[in-house]
Amino acid sequence: MSSLFSSLKSIFAIIKDIMKLRPNIVHFHYGTTRQYGWSAGEPFVLILATLRFILRVKTVMSLHGFWTLDEAKQIFQELTGKKLLARIYKYHYMIFAKVILNLPNILVNVVMDVNSPVTVIVSEISGRNDIIEIPHGIFTPQGYIERSKAKKRLGLRNKFVILLFGFIRRGKGYEDVMRGLRRVIQKNPSFKSRIATLVVGTANTQENLKYVEELKGIVSQLDLENNVSFRVKYLCDSEIPTYICAADIMILTYSRRGGPSGVLARALSYETPVIVSEDGKYITSMTRLPAIVIENNDEHNIAKAIDLLMREKKRRDELGREASVYKETYNFANIADRYLSIYSMHANK
Repeated sequence: MSSLFSSLKSIFAIIKDIMKLRPNIVHFHYGTTRQYGWSAGEPFVLILATLRFILRVKTVMSLHGFWTLDEAKQIFQELTGKKLLARIYKYHYMIFAKVILNLPNILVNVVMDVNSPVTVIVSEISGRNDIIEIPHGIFTPQGYIERSKAKKRLGLRNKFVILLFGFIRRGKGYEDVMRGLRRVIQKNPSFKSRIATLVVGTANTQENLKYVEELKGIVSQLDLENNVSFRVKYLCDSEIPTYICAADIMILTYSRRGGPSGVLARALSYETPVIVSEDGKYITSMTRLPAIVIENNDEHNIAKAIDLLMREKKRRDELGREASVYKETYNFANIADRYLSIYSMHANK
């Protein structure tokens, strides 16, 4: 829903279908993104307001990540390069956030673990104290491949494979991973012939493609051309297992606050050891994950974590076992039951 016309057309189509179906509850899954229309998905306000005040239909809205006020300002400034406009936009976003968070009858925050600081922030912005936390579900693996065979398919036999997977965009902090890799190799020159880092995923805008070129420049400057390769494409479901199963470790870094992560959930489903970085203000939301969690996107800490997992297979195996327990607890069947209980509780109220 990018243009005004397409947004209004989509809103009308959704409301028309809801009127036809006459459901007891409508569930929207929302994350702050321009892909939902306008600057942050503002068309959702019109849909939610129509359902609540005109059609009198109960709504559930689950949040898959949510910008804080300062994040909204930072992102707008990065997009426009205008500091004054970014300050003004922050107030627009504050009003929008307060409205959209209060329109649903039931508000769910999707988290990687309970007692998330992000839930506190959402509560402060909205003024609501009835937010329900539900963990992100863990995928069922779509075909496991033995690691040695997966590496052979990718031409990476006998390599220590580090995978950076998902949408390639500014804010992922991949440049810090490259600098961390350089530190690892400087400390352990013999690792240079062992490390193969794959940056795999789609860069779906001109802005993101520009970021890819910047990353390639950094790789060249750091003399990592033989250690880092880019496969900038959308992977179909049948391709994903090969890359994840080939990985000795996966790294998920965020130069801005991270949130519930589909990539992390997929890594855990394959019991792949993971390094995750998180803003220090929010790090308590990740401390119970079966992963090495480092504070902020610090290249020194990234290097230490890579070095540790390259040297200690025992630690990698421990993370795999912990992931196995985690994925059983938070499999999608269990998560679906949580949502069904919410629907049942509120449908006839």
